[in-house]
Amino acid sequence: MRYKNMRPARAGNFATPLNAYTLADDTVKDALKKMLEFNISKIAVCNKNFKIIGGISKNQIKNLLKNQKTSNIDAIQKYLTKDILDNGAELALAYTGSNIREVTSAMQMLNLKLMPVVKSPWDRELKGFLELKHLKGI
Repeated sequence: MRYKNMRPARAGNFATPLNAYTLADDTVKDALKKMLEFNISKIAVCNKNFKIIGGISKNQIKNLLKNQKTSNIDAIQKYLTKDILDNGAELALAYTGSNIREVTSAMQMLNLKLMPVVKSPWDRELKGFLELKHLKGI
């Protein structure tokens, strides 16, 4: 029996409060530690109001090290994430009202373990994260 009035599950219902983001005033070294902790290659950067303002990738950090002619992460301790922030970075986001099956499919196609959930395209306030391992079978 099919239910006609069943609404699809929404991403906001599955968002978990992970610390898988960095603030604009955090050091690049701190951002890299979180990227390694969560095993992600790109991390969301938030302002003090927890609105996503962009992202940084491991490649950007590698380029910073290369430009400083070092491989020692301590040598770039003075740099903040806002110093290398890419405002136009392609950062995959889900909105609280997004269909969870569509988001799960996108995460699988993009090979993402985590995806930030924001309020809406116009209000990028961080609401939590979706973890692909918890969405399998939905």
